[in-house]
Amino acid sequence: MYNKMSEEDRNVFLSEGRIAIVAIERENAPPLAVPIWFSFHPEVGLTISTQDDSLKARLLRKAGRFTLTVQQEERPHRYVSAEGPIVEFRPVDPEKDIRPMAEIYAPEEVEMYVAASSEYPSSAIVMKPETWRSMDQTSTD
Repeated sequence: MYNKMSEEDRNVFLSEGRIAIVAIERENAPPLAVPIWFSFHPEVGLTISTQDDSLKARLLRKAGRFTLTVQQEERPHRYVSAEGPIVEFRPVDPEKDIRPMAEIYAPEEVEMYVAASSEYPSSAIVMKPETWRSMDQTSTD
């Protein structure tokens, strides 16, 4: 049985430290779709970060929006996909933006990621989801 996740289940799922795929539109080419760390706070939105000179940063600035998809590969399969506009594009704050993500995704290398984020100009990009899609094989909703 395939069911849509409840808002509460979706929020829990997004807090569990999975790698996401960010998809960004571009002219005359398929969308760019690459793996990325993210953080989610329902009152803020989805936050990603990238180096300012990256293709991702250039495309995000131009598009002004993106899609983020997070999945659970093992059974029971689940996913959440969110689409929406970028509501904030600002310089990365290593303590506010990088440390919390590194504590989830690479707990043994937190200090290295925080230090590295200070070496290269990077931005934190916040998207406020307008459209949600989800599927949960375990849900009974």
